Amino acid sequence: MNQLEESTQLWHNTSALKEKLREEGYLLFREILDLELIREVRNRILDLLWDQDWIDKDFPRAAAKCKADVPIPSHDPRFVRLHTAILSLEEFHRVPFDKSAIELIERLLDDEVIVHPRRMARVVVPSTRWRTVPVHQDYTYVGGSVNFLSAWIPLKDVPIEQGALRILTRSHTDGLHETTDNGKEKGFLDIPEDHPGWLVTDYKLGDIIIFPPTTIHGATDNHSDSIRLSMDVRYQGIREPILKWQTQPPYQPYLPLDWSLYTNGWANSRLVALDERCNVVDSEETVPVRLPISYKSKFF
Repeated sequence: MNQLEESTQLWHNTSALKEKLREEGYLLFREILDLELIREVRNRILDLLWDQDWIDKDFPRAAAKCKADVPIPSHDPRFVRLHTAILSLEEFHRVPFDKSAIELIERLLDDEVIVHPRRMARVVVPSTRWRTVPVHQDYTYVGGSVNFLSAWIPLKDVPIEQGALRILTRSHTDGLHETTDNGKEKGFLDIPEDHPGWLVTDYKLGDIIIFPPTTIHGATDNHSDSIRLSMDVRYQGIREPILKWQTQPPYQPYLPLDWSLYTNGWANSRLVALDERCNVVDSEETVPVRLPISYKSKFF
């Protein structure tokens, strides 16, 4: 699998970044996020994994060596307990509001930006495909505006063998592809593993990769003995439509639905709230969703 190409050197050249995003369907930046904050989030999550017995305590906590019997399915009580605790970390929700990230996205979208409150913590254990997210396009699971940008942020160093994100380059221009059922969830794509368009890389703390809602992507399998940590975030223009369920906590119906149950003691509970100017659509539509028949994308 070939390597993703970074765009850090183009940081100050907005027109070049937009052109590369339109052509390649992704932008990768190295070490632009607040490393102190990311380290704090990493350490808080490692504390939770240690305290909740996900980590093998015969090894240092920082190694995140996974215990053999950790839970996998979203409905498992231990999974619910862990992710409820992660989503209750105010520091976790501060990450996508990083000044560099917001400034970048606003330049790419030419708009004032909101961050979707629905942020996914990815705790990927080894030797299983259950929590490895298969190949997909984000619009299938997010809906709403066709002009949002997804961001994948490693919360610890993520080498390829630990389940790094891969991108199918230039896959964003063909709309939504026909999906399949992997036996557990719907909406995934059957793309050959040896497709020459697959790109991947080793990720470090402070990295961020950004891509449009129709870019085909997915995680590689975690072939290490450690737990992978990352988060998924979506950004969009403030007046673009956002479906109501994208304002709610993830992993429904297993986690608490009321954000107030997570934000007790926070200095800033607005981190999971939206500006009153936002165009929230109270839709009952369930995934997988389809692109509007007529749509215009900023990204191709």
